[in-house]
Amino acid sequence: MTDRRLLPLAVALIMACNPAAPLLLPTIDSGTSIDGTADRPVATDASDAGPVDAPVSGDIPVIDVAVVDVPVVPDVPSVMDVVPTVDIPDVPLVIDSGTCPSGMVLIPGGTFTMGEVDPASHFAQPPHQVTLSAFCLDRTEVTVAAYSACTAPGCTAPGTGGSCNWGVSGRGNHPVTCVDWYVSSAFCRWRDAQLPTEAQWEYAARGTDGRIYPWGNDAPAAQVCWGGAGTRSSTCPVGSFPAANSPFGVSDLSGSVWEWTADWYSPYGPASSNPILDPTGPASGTQRVTRGGAWNDTVPNGLRGPYRNSARPTDRDAFAGFRCARAPL
Repeated sequence: MTDRRLLPLAVALIMACNPAAPLLLPTIDSGTSIDGTADRPVATDASDAGPVDAPVSGDIPVIDVAVVDVPVVPDVPSVMDVVPTVDIPDVPLVIDSGTCPSGMVLIPGGTFTMGEVDPASHFAQPPHQVTLSAFCLDRTEVTVAAYSACTAPGCTAPGTGGSCNWGVSGRGNHPVTCVDWYVSSAFCRWRDAQLPTEAQWEYAARGTDGRIYPWGNDAPAAQVCWGGAGTRSSTCPVGSFPAANSPFGVSDLSGSVWEWTADWYSPYGPASSNPILDPTGPASGTQRVTRGGAWNDTVPNGLRGPYRNSARPTDRDAFAGFRCARAPL
């Protein structure tokens, strides 16, 4: 016999699944119905069965849900928690390779001390660390013959007369002189290049070992084109003094002519504790930096690698020329 005590639970489950469905309750046997009244007779085929409301009975058993305390599992450290944190210093991106066009020297990237404390180097204090990416630099200063090939609108004729080399017979292989900063810049742009920055120029002259002159620390003598080695009345043919080459093989960085650089002139600021990456100098000024000394110098100070000189960008002097720089190919 079916246990009547289960009927309320069955009714509740049916209504929960489909509360809109009519509920047909056939008579199972004689006795008391689930609502406490007498059973209603039902035919065998239940043809007279009709929908009835399911009663709500307090006898419906309640299922107790046991709450189980789940123990707290301690956090398991991740891999990043286990690996100790290490401070990685910022390392500047330095390009140190490449190739250069014919007539240029590849100067590899590196860090060097720019400036010095010796007062013999004009306005070169304080010394500070500079990091440069690789660049290409003309092996020699731009010659009269090379400049004469420029077809750019900015390549106007250099000055003539006096000690200028332009228009003088036999000076084709001498540095072009009597050119201002604007003319020099125009020629370099025509060659898809630019004037070297002051930092690039000094690095090319001194390398990374802190030497005073391109050839080392010995005072200049007859190994360079300058007035202190005897009487000079003009420049020298480029590349005439290989003993004065820099550690990278660049010629005539000391003597011959002062060389225009890209930078505006300004005294150095306070030295930084970190190397300066590829500096380009002040954003504005009234004079441009020139470097390297000239053929008419009679004292060696101007030939020092850290020595700084300046001139108005419109000046055209017989003792000033230039060379070009560019990024490696």
